[in-house]
Amino acid sequence: MAAIPLFRTAGAAPGALRLTPAIAVLAMAASAAGVLLPGTYAEEAPAWAAQATGQDLVNLLLVYPFLLALARLARRGSLPAYLAWLGLLGYTAYSYLIYAGYTRFSAMFPLYVAVLALSGWGLVAGLLPLRPDMVATAFRNAPMRLAGSWLVLFGAGYAALELAVVAGAVLGGVPPASAVAAGLPTDPVLVLDLAFVLPGMAACGLLVRRRRAAALLLAVPALAFSTAMGVAVLNMLVVTGLRLPPFPTVVVAGFVLITAGHATVLARVLRAMHPGVRLAGAVEPRRPAREDRPAATVRVS
Repeated sequence: MAAIPLFRTAGAAPGALRLTPAIAVLAMAASAAGVLLPGTYAEEAPAWAAQATGQDLVNLLLVYPFLLALARLARRGSLPAYLAWLGLLGYTAYSYLIYAGYTRFSAMFPLYVAVLALSGWGLVAGLLPLRPDMVATAFRNAPMRLAGSWLVLFGAGYAALELAVVAGAVLGGVPPASAVAAGLPTDPVLVLDLAFVLPGMAACGLLVRRRRAAALLLAVPALAFSTAMGVAVLNMLVVTGLRLPPFPTVVVAGFVLITAGHATVLARVLRAMHPGVRLAGAVEPRRPAREDRPAATVRVS
């Protein structure tokens, strides 16, 4: 297979990936404080504290160990791992914007801002050097119509649900119930979802169906973001339901199906990506002396 220049400049991918240990260590420290130190969310409304603790558990046990593993695979040349790594950076920036801006000011604030800054700039540094037209070659045999349709369905459908909540609150002349339960003037999740995340996913899905290169590049990060967020929301619902009955069985069941959908589509796309398209500048693992001819490695122009 001919060499394909995936990056605009040499060394771009390793530079962004080097931020991963700092992001993971700081985020896991913040999550450990939320889980183990009762005073971390002592000033929060009970529902908001329960949600934060539920997300902290997922962050500590799943998200950031995965982030480290994906970064290691990406440094060895895996394009699927690199794109999924970008999705988890997006999840981190989204989450820590809420931690930093919508929890009571405390000694944790500098830690939240540090994670937000590193993940946000890491996402920019990881995305900008990529050449969408070249990365799109990896999706030649992937089920991108399925991925695009799923992103449109989820983005538009979930936006409709959230808009119904907003409409009910506006007509009733009261804040959304989620904001009242959290003790906040408004719900930051509604703000971020309706302004950026859900329209972005729907638009990305439409363009993926048309096989636009930039959208193909963003499809895996969007699906990885959604999968991680789905798992986090599920645990938020479980922890909140256990602490503050009644348990939301129907809502939990709905999120199980949605999250399974994200994970299934993501897995199908990753399995079908072209195995010969790899990141250059990677640290390859040691290979046995006798080995079949390896797949071509993409060179950085």
